[in-house]
Amino acid sequence: MNEPPFNPKLKVTPMISRSILGLVAILLLASASRAETNDELAAQALKILKVQCARCHPGQGGASLDIFKHETMIAERGKKKPFIVPGKPDASYLFERVNKGSMPPEDEEPLPTVADKIILKKWIEAGAPAFKLDLDNRPAVDRKIVMESILKKLNSVERENAKFYRFFSLANLHNNPMVTAAELRMSRAAMSKAINSLSMKRRIVVPEAIDAQQTVFAIDVREIGWDEEDLWREVMKAYPYALSVGDSTNETLRNLEKDISRLLPDVKIPVVRVDWFVSTATRPPLYHTLLGIPKTATELEKTLGVNVQNNYASDSVNRAGFSKSGVSQQNRMVERHESSFGAYWKSFDFRANKPKTVLTQFPLGPVFKNNPHENLAFEHDGGEIVFALPNHLQGYMLINNKEERIDEGPVDIVNDRKKVSGTPVIVNGVSCMACHKDGMITFKDEIRDGNSLAGDALMKVKKIYPEDKVMQKLVKDDQEQFLLALERATGTFLKVGPDKDKAIDKFDEPIGELTQRYRLKPVDLNNAAYELDIAPARSNGMTGNAPAAPA
Repeated sequence: MNEPPFNPKLKVTPMISRSILGLVAILLLASASRAETNDELAAQALKILKVQCARCHPGQGGASLDIFKHETMIAERGKKKPFIVPGKPDASYLFERVNKGSMPPEDEEPLPTVADKIILKKWIEAGAPAFKLDLDNRPAVDRKIVMESILKKLNSVERENAKFYRFFSLANLHNNPMVTAAELRMSRAAMSKAINSLSMKRRIVVPEAIDAQQTVFAIDVREIGWDEEDLWREVMKAYPYALSVGDSTNETLRNLEKDISRLLPDVKIPVVRVDWFVSTATRPPLYHTLLGIPKTATELEKTLGVNVQNNYASDSVNRAGFSKSGVSQQNRMVERHESSFGAYWKSFDFRANKPKTVLTQFPLGPVFKNNPHENLAFEHDGGEIVFALPNHLQGYMLINNKEERIDEGPVDIVNDRKKVSGTPVIVNGVSCMACHKDGMITFKDEIRDGNSLAGDALMKVKKIYPEDKVMQKLVKDDQEQFLLALERATGTFLKVGPDKDKAIDKFDEPIGELTQRYRLKPVDLNNAAYELDIAPARSNGMTGNAPAAPA
């Protein structure tokens, strides 16, 4: 269902100065502030237009609307309204369609939110400042450069160590004029967060850029534990894009690939695309395989040194229950245990209108053998596990009411309003990473002071449902631990230039953002060319030699 048109009224307050000097100072400050605001508005508007418009209007040969060419966006169109009239949202055809809800079509997802419409309106009112794509000095990176960079890195390490190196490339994104410099930084951050979120080692490992443009990255798989079961082989099985080493018909490329093959004799595909990897390795089945998530919660708890029932019996668990959460309209109960590496959080989720789901009446579940309060035990339908990894990032597991691992959460129990996976379905790994942007999410318990129990049962509730200040400290401590690890993993790529002093929790969540861009990206001739390392005509100022065809 479309949202109603947004039509806020602007209030303008005149500014009066008592001196010419004061007026000049104020005008200069206002001008500088406006310039900064306009740049931010333009960046925000571009991000919205990419999500809402680019899938049907990809630019560079697509339909008549090209959101990447400012001059065509504001150009006259004869008897038709211009797409954008700077300073006049109501006269802008694009805003009119978005505001009325007729574009994108209502059967498409995602649809623009009220917040999106506010940003677009402000951007147009500010004069529709041009988008800064930062492409003027971005030379193209072809397959030859990628392979040369890989070979140089392999030759720089001792021969016995070279066989453990694998590589990630975002050359296809770098070569695409529709991808901004900020999006490239976010893609690098997503890559590093994903790799470290798939590691059971204690140290954060930041992938090493091995080319001048920072499009090719190397990791030693021993540092993330992927060598123990040759997990890269599982990545290669799933990868749909690559040419195997030695397959090229281009003589230069073929010679490079032969040299690489001598150093990596058992690796047919040493390099994978960053966008594919982040989008695919963070969801089942690859997510479960790479992180080694077992088939049951009981197995996971044993691995992490957690005994849920013993902790319940000894009051060594901290719980909170509430009527609504960010992913469910039903009750939810969460509990925290100590694990080998930090916190182990487990949620209990419920379908609507079932008996024994009202937590204020049945707070002492779940049902298990020898539960002394079985008559007061809730009956849940599934849950989510969030556990600290050895490097202090987080791992995730979705389970049913039998403690069995599942790939997706049933939408009648939980759903993802952001649709990170492409639908409202919560997919283990990627959906959880996007939702838990800053680690654990805050909540407020409604059970400790909201139940109607008495006697021994009430005493048990008081022991395992702590006061709010106790639980909030636990959540805050876990958040801080996660954010420190996140900064080590992503800060190198995000905290640069004007963002160098920005707190890590003020950035967008990189894995969800890159995944959504990867899955929503339109496939036209130009995008297909970038995927194949063939450069179509560049009209946006990108310089450098055209990439060679991969064959």
